[in-house]
Amino acid sequence: YGFGAIAGNYASGMLTDRTSPFVVLIGAYLLLTVSFTALWCLSLVETASHVVLAGLLIAGWGAASWSQTPPQQLRLIAAAPNQAPVVIALNSSAIYAGVGLGSAVGGATIGHGAQATLAAGLSVAILALAYAIITRRSA
Repeated sequence: YGFGAIAGNYASGMLTDRTSPFVVLIGAYLLLTVSFTALWCLSLVETASHVVLAGLLIAGWGAASWSQTPPQQLRLIAAAPNQAPVVIALNSSAIYAGVGLGSAVGGATIGHGAQATLAAGLSVAILALAYAIITRRSA
């Protein structure tokens, strides 16, 4: 997860500069959705032979999770350039609120097994993807 997070954050900054924040966010949310879907499917198979695949999917999860900040910050600054410090601060607060909420959901679902926890994560990934598409600003 950590290696994926570093790679995702670094790559998304460069990609955001070269493409558009929307493209990078959609890519990140698609990777997150694919990672959670594949992890959920893997959790249905009780075998230790998928450890490497699970590790790669968890790295994809980390990359997707940490690649959202640069494009989202650029979107916020473009939406309110005169209020950039405020929107960036609010974005940071929202990230921490999301970490807290995600921890609460994880805590509530983990007792029901990995499939329930991964399904909750997948649901959030799909909602994030849908929200990014719905809130896209026209050029």
